[in-house]
Amino acid sequence: MQTFNTNALRNRSYLNSYINGKYVIVAGILTALLLTAFSLGYYSSPILAEDNGWLWRPATAWIDSTAVSYALNTLLILGAALFIMRINNLFGLIREHTYLPFLFFLLFTCCNPETSTLLNNGSVMNMIFLFALFLMFTTYQQKQSTGTAFIILFLLTSGSLFCSAYIYYLPFFLYGFHLLRASSLKIYLAALLGIVTPIWILWGCGILPDHFLQNTALPWSEIPDGESKYPLYCIMGATILLGLFTRIQGILHFLDDKIQTRAYNKFVGMLAIVSAIFIIIDHTHSTNYLAILNSCAAFHAAHFFTNQRSKAAMIFFYIILALYLGLWIWSLLSN
Repeated sequence: MQTFNTNALRNRSYLNSYINGKYVIVAGILTALLLTAFSLGYYSSPILAEDNGWLWRPATAWIDSTAVSYALNTLLILGAALFIMRINNLFGLIREHTYLPFLFFLLFTCCNPETSTLLNNGSVMNMIFLFALFLMFTTYQQKQSTGTAFIILFLLTSGSLFCSAYIYYLPFFLYGFHLLRASSLKIYLAALLGIVTPIWILWGCGILPDHFLQNTALPWSEIPDGESKYPLYCIMGATILLGLFTRIQGILHFLDDKIQTRAYNKFVGMLAIVSAIFIIIDHTHSTNYLAILNSCAAFHAAHFFTNQRSKAAMIFFYIILALYLGLWIWSLLSN
């Protein structure tokens, strides 16, 4: 006669009913809007360091209306959260159906007033990167996906014309074709063409100045301002540490996944690591990379908690919630 571990079943049932209820998406969106509303009311508008592209100022600098900037940033955050959930449902980065990636991204992003209020480069970059991530995953073992490779690199190079941070991720997306077993001479030639085409189009239209590469100074040497932003630094640090911890813990469980799923998670893990490094090095423009880090960390944290059904894991989950809400309140009070 087959026996069952009632404690395991109870934990499993509790997790599924609590996290995967049909009203979770609505509750998550309403909570995100509430956190954002409080941030707008109690947190003075952040003065974000502007990171120009090769040719133009970032698109965020073209918006003069503060209300429009707030509205667009909120829509991009909610859109990114839903897109993350969609990517997980389509490609199965996490073995079970779960809303955790959606919830973790909203938690990481909306508890940071500097990224949840005014429209910033990071929110725009993150949506483009999620679309590029979606396209990358479709190339798994598809060495003839030259059109997809072209589009990915074309998007990133075009983005660098408005914000130089895009260009730093190009080598990692090129390496991503190798991780996804899609590397071939045709793929890399298409990717190279995707990099060259935006510049070639602008040059052919007479828009590209001869000194365009001199328009953008690498931001690594800039000195951060002297403002005290300890709560915001703690939020970023917490996300980096949580992403690293759950990534390391998840490696043991990734071994049980399909090879394809492991390749997807390796690529996401690589993007998380390089984003954390860019945040530390390019301190002045940390918000450029933070939303991408939040997206990757949301996948890793969700993977960890869907494989941990003990009471200790649930306690850890509540500690994370309390930690981010506490840091959010601290950031509002210290502003």
